[in-house]
Amino acid sequence: MNRKGEIKYLTHDEIDFYRWDLCIANSSNGIIYAFSWYLNCVCPNWEALVWGNYDYVMPLTANRKYGFSYLYQPAFTQQGGVFSPLLIEPEITISFLEAIPSHFNLVEINLNPENVYTGSSFNTKQNRTYMLDLNAPYESIIDGYSINTTLNIRKAAESGITIARLKNPVQFLSFYQTNITAWVKLKEETFQNLSRIIESTTNFGVAEMLGALNPQKELTAVALFVRTHHHPVFLAAASNEEGYENRSMFLLIDSYIRNNAGKPEILDFEGSNIDGIAQFYKGFGAVPFTYYSIRRNRLPLPLKWIKKLK
Repeated sequence: MNRKGEIKYLTHDEIDFYRWDLCIANSSNGIIYAFSWYLNCVCPNWEALVWGNYDYVMPLTANRKYGFSYLYQPAFTQQGGVFSPLLIEPEITISFLEAIPSHFNLVEINLNPENVYTGSSFNTKQNRTYMLDLNAPYESIIDGYSINTTLNIRKAAESGITIARLKNPVQFLSFYQTNITAWVKLKEETFQNLSRIIESTTNFGVAEMLGALNPQKELTAVALFVRTHHHPVFLAAASNEEGYENRSMFLLIDSYIRNNAGKPEILDFEGSNIDGIAQFYKGFGAVPFTYYSIRRNRLPLPLKWIKKLK
């Protein structure tokens, strides 16, 4: 059923956030990235496409640069697309994507695994995310660990590494920012977004910050897990040189799995298309799931050749 003509485009101040969050909370494909309060952290002026009484919704993470409007995938939001408590048929996904307003000259966003796009208006790219079913005894889950993962967990434990909950967001952010920038170049805006995410997820009681400590009680690794819809997400993590040397992150993730084993939850490792990172997640027994990116470039020449504005 083509519902393009029934889909409403809403600017940020026109969105009914209560109805929006009710839709996301009840969606079979709901995930933390899609809640209004989370979107406010990563894209304060996000807009939306809505059908019916918020029966189907799609966030539009919008920005503007060089005089052009565009849609992008903000950091710390792996997926977007159409969400609903109802069945999301491929025709509905097509209708929503074709309803994206034409004033967005560039569209580069991710869908979620329940969005199947079979149209021709956008270029698509297949992505992988790795997930681990926690609804089993810990002893059963670790049977799926690779030999390398098991050895690295043992190395961390023998190095005297212990795992503790962190209660100080400033401590977490400081460690994360200092150590992640040694491997990845991130904008200051990205760290500000993460700071808002930690504040909001903590206020909503859906965040868990863990730290790996050496025998001197110094941090060697940190990780942030956020959980809604029985779907915890491994959102942000970093290790320092000592942490890499003693394999702290292996023990940290194993600790999270141990503490949550037996719960009806699916741990989402958030990626990756990079084989080395994917191998790390697979080492814990995680299995791949597919989601898609879509892209449409209607920028005028020569800006059309610019891969991204943001």
